[in-house]
Amino acid sequence: MAFSIARTCDGCSACARRCPVAAITGQVGAPYAILADLCIDCGACGLACRRNAILTASGQIAPRLPLAQRPRPVIDSDRCNGCQMCVDFCAFACLRIIGPRYQGVVALANARACVSCGECAAVCSKGAIALVSGETAVLPKPFSGLAVGGEAA
Repeated sequence: MAFSIARTCDGCSACARRCPVAAITGQVGAPYAILADLCIDCGACGLACRRNAILTASGQIAPRLPLAQRPRPVIDSDRCNGCQMCVDFCAFACLRIIGPRYQGVVALANARACVSCGECAAVCSKGAIALVSGETAVLPKPFSGLAVGGEAA
């Protein structure tokens, strides 16, 4: 089931700008709609909605978080093989490879552009990416690699 938009939507377009798969349609000033067949249930739209108009598949209001509290990808440099799959899948160009492909490691290059959709973690065949909240960045083992912003952890 996909997320949906309640009638309280004021048409600000924040949700549409944050959707990594362009599943949200509408015009500024009018209520938007989510195309269920395109929605990947990532919740990025809910994180951005100031009107609490985004509903989860179960009909609950999707959580909205301030930018500093939104989950961000954290890369385990020991597991990352630099294949670039996550970089290629990221619709917002948040990630980049440091070093040569298949020899380097991925880093979060643009944290402000990240919509916390989790597509990078989902596509990583090595399990080298975890989404971790900005204010509670206690990394689970074995995530001891690059922290948010590409800094050494």
